[in-house]
Amino acid sequence: MKKFIPFASALALPALAFAQTRPDFTYLESTFNAGKGVLSGAINVIMILAFVYFLWTVIQFIRAEAGKKADARTNMIYAIIGLFVMTSVWGIVGILRQTTQAGQGGQGTITCPPGTTAQQVTGANGLRTVVCY
Repeated sequence: MKKFIPFASALALPALAFAQTRPDFTYLESTFNAGKGVLSGAINVIMILAFVYFLWTVIQFIRAEAGKKADARTNMIYAIIGLFVMTSVWGIVGILRQTTQAGQGGQGTITCPPGTTAQQVTGANGLRTVVCY
């Protein structure tokens, strides 16, 4: 946590230079997208390593002598539980992303209060938003 605070403040520091004008935070978006790519790759590597560990424990169980089969069986059960937990969390995150339409460019519908109309506005940074007038 002590290392995160200076990093976060260094990312937010350019906003102070834009104190009189509207700040442009597109550099943050590219930083987050790069981090998302690294995290996605890391999750895939972790899933592959967990599956390889499971296969390794199966081979250990098959090759184990009678006295060590219990340890190999325990490790195999832990590997199965780990794979189950990882795929379950991955599925729940996928369901939440699909339900909230996260990461899809905000394609959800906007409901304006009665007596107002929705109008699409393009901001100075090129992002399109819906505003109720």
